[in-house]
Amino acid sequence: MEKKPRKVNSRRITMDDLKPGWKTKILEMMSNGAGECEVVAEIIGSSYRAWLRLQEEDKEFRKVVQFGRVLAQAWWERRGRENLESRYFQTGLWSMNMKNRFGWTDRQTIEHEVGDSLYEKYREISSERLKERARELLRANGTDGANAAIARIGLPETAEPG
Repeated sequence: MEKKPRKVNSRRITMDDLKPGWKTKILEMMSNGAGECEVVAEIIGSSYRAWLRLQEEDKEFRKVVQFGRVLAQAWWERRGRENLESRYFQTGLWSMNMKNRFGWTDRQTIEHEVGDSLYEKYREISSERLKERARELLRANGTDGANAAIARIGLPETAEPG
């Protein structure tokens, strides 16, 4: 991807351009729930790209921002915890805020993996025995849908009414 040429009057923001007390200001704002864009506007001006670059280039800046993120999330979590019993607390709004700010999700991710021990346990079972066991399980659960399930997995027999 081609980089756009910089404007003639634009100048690269460096750590030297930050106002004295920048660390305190970042931590103060974020400890009161401020998001990064709000802090960028206050500390750097309007360049979010410079904010990201300074984090890459300066270890101290990066550590302050990382700690600030923890403080901001703690502030928002505290608001939720302290207001749970308030009838005026808008849980939906708070929840959406947490999802958007901190990547929270309602979805659960389940990882399916066959480990070596599980593979070793079942590798000696023949495909015929597996088919037989599948038929038994399908019949035990009733014939409703069992014939279709047997056909779907390629078993030759149909389930008989029990």
